[in-house]
Amino acid sequence: MCGIMEATSSMKTEVKQKLSMDLMRELGSNLGTIRAPGIGLLYKELVKGIPAILGHFLATLPAIHSMIIFVSIKYVPVPVVPQSERFLFRRVCLKSYHIFRCIARYGYKDVRKENHQTFEKLVINYFYAFFRRGITTQL
Repeated sequence: MCGIMEATSSMKTEVKQKLSMDLMRELGSNLGTIRAPGIGLLYKELVKGIPAILGHFLATLPAIHSMIIFVSIKYVPVPVVPQSERFLFRRVCLKSYHIFRCIARYGYKDVRKENHQTFEKLVINYFYAFFRRGITTQL
């Protein structure tokens, strides 16, 4: 019971503290910092908006990755989510910001067998497929 209350409390805090799109536009596509090559995965419960942790990183780190993916795990009311439908991606900000959201969906009978390294590889592989589809549809 205590774990559920803590999760609900942290979720409420995340929703209250998420960053506004106005602030993101003010910072510009480099987010007011140096963007280093690579992909940064930030795991948060929040499935909408820009988590406050990004603001903390911008204020305290000298650089952040050139591409950022906010990853959330969501359990959905179906028994099993096929692997090909598990990861949903979308842009969070303007294209030049290179910020995306990934929702990893699991059904109530799904068993998460992968360790965190395998999970991260799956996220990256499906992201590359999403990104390539976006590029080819824009040509």
